Amino acid sequence: MKILGVTLVVFAMLATSGCTILPEPQEVALYQLPEPRLQASERAPAPWSLRIKTPKASDALNSKRLLVLNPDNELALYSGARWTSTTPKLWQDYLQRAFLADGRIASLTTDAENLHAEVELSGTLRGFYAEADKNNLAAVIRFDATLADTASRKIIASRSFIAREPVGRGSSQSAALVAAFGVAADRVSADLLNWMLQQDSKNSE
Repeated sequence: MKILGVTLVVFAMLATSGCTILPEPQEVALYQLPEPRLQASERAPAPWSLRIKTPKASDALNSKRLLVLNPDNELALYSGARWTSTTPKLWQDYLQRAFLADGRIASLTTDAENLHAEVELSGTLRGFYAEADKNNLAAVIRFDATLADTASRKIIASRSFIAREPVGRGSSQSAALVAAFGVAADRVSADLLNWMLQQDSKNSE
């Protein structure tokens, strides 16, 4: 009882004096990827529907943390900034928005919606980090994609896509880094979309 009384007195003194035994929380800025800049295509939409699965990722990438790959292959945390979602979810959402903006795949869904689709895009997100080299910094996205027929479960095609975008100047280094991720994401999503539509044209020949 004496120990409990002393503990309560200590907490009361801390509360009344405005002191705290906990460290001050660090301010963290939350970022999402910029809006896709793919232009609406004038081509007719593909005659098939597409499901975008949440990509696989390593434990390090499957988080909301912004990562920096140092020259010695060490993955470090980028201080003071986080993504609004885990990177696999962030990438899946970005691809959906980019494909809708382009318009060449009109029937589009994700695995979260549990709807039928004729073709499925899955894959592994192997790179989604800032790459540090001496005094330079670049946003890197690498996505190993697999396109499959949902009825037969046969793989249509597989390919790896990668983009590296140097970080320019901005209002802050974090904002400039996110802008570079946006440019890299545009390039990967455009290449990925064109590749998928090429597989469709090959199969229709």
